[in-house]
Amino acid sequence: MFISSRRWVHTALPAAAVATSLTFAPLAIPAQAVDNAATVTVASGTTPLAATAEQTLQWELSKRALLWDAKASGEGVSIVPADEFEPANGSLKLTKATGWVNKDTKDASVQWPGSVTYTINGAQTITFQDFALEVTGGSGIITATVSSTDPNQPANNKDAKRVTVATFKGAEIAIDGTTATITATPNYEGVTYVRDEDISYDDAWPTELINNITDSVRSWFYASGSRWDDQKKPSPFTATLTLGEDKPGTGSDTGSDTGATNGVKDARINDAGHLILTFTDGTTKDLGKVTGKDGAEGKPGTDGKDGNNGKEGRGIASVTTNAAGQLVITLTDGTMLDPVDMPAPAKQPMAPESIVAIVLGVIATLLGGIAAIHTIAAAYLFKG
Repeated sequence: MFISSRRWVHTALPAAAVATSLTFAPLAIPAQAVDNAATVTVASGTTPLAATAEQTLQWELSKRALLWDAKASGEGVSIVPADEFEPANGSLKLTKATGWVNKDTKDASVQWPGSVTYTINGAQTITFQDFALEVTGGSGIITATVSSTDPNQPANNKDAKRVTVATFKGAEIAIDGTTATITATPNYEGVTYVRDEDISYDDAWPTELINNITDSVRSWFYASGSRWDDQKKPSPFTATLTLGEDKPGTGSDTGSDTGATNGVKDARINDAGHLILTFTDGTTKDLGKVTGKDGAEGKPGTDGKDGNNGKEGRGIASVTTNAAGQLVITLTDGTMLDPVDMPAPAKQPMAPESIVAIVLGVIATLLGGIAAIHTIAAAYLFKG
């Protein structure tokens, strides 16, 4: 077991940004935008998945998971055995899904129904239900509703909860005709699981997944110094998707028949940590850096020496739009916030600065405590 003196840092931002967050309250959405919020439609460039084709996600989770007895439940859910003599041990395969792929940006949002339950040591169970994959700019997240039981310690059972199962970056994404293939290996090395104030593990699956697994089998999801640590790493996954017909954005059905409209086609965090908006007219706007800064130094270790430096503060990892035109925000700790409706294009053309203010108002309302958003929002709302 590795015991770290590192202290978990929830949010760390520059002093100037913090000061601004105290000055400006979460931004309100203009009344006109609220009136039109329910009429948002799919953004231009999005292609839905073919309804009658197989949409495959295949993932063994980890080498250790291949040794657990797996039971699939639901249409299009199966186990692909690693050994023909052990039919219950193998990779999870999901083939029925809904969602979309953007051929231009290679972003994607896919949801698979059904579940798989793993039984460990003939006793403890972990159930994953309704997997979802979100990809933005080559990075992404896999979520699922997770529950876990231990018949020997029922007080430690974990109720079903939607959590982040994996995060990843640098995905290999290929689109060939009507087939899109997404392959990635989830993050693990350098991902810290903090068990309590004094003990942490430096290579781990996402914290919210581990915390929703019964205590007796949590250690299969982080490097604890055991001889089986190599089996705990998440394995690569592959999603093979068949695309249907392109579905261009239609804007708001309440909009005017005259005059051009403008709205947000896409929102994303670039490699420099800047939030970039792309408008439906093709123009872009760099809203500045929104990711967190380095955390504070760790508390003194048990030997009296200074602890290691903290990791990056909790901030925004990605901001994107889904097929419904909603904003989807993922934080740097892997947490994905509930999607939120965006205002539809106004009946009259709107200046980019006005749209920016609305978008930042939505984000700031969601993330009231993240100061960088307030700093940027203030700059646009009170501009000129």
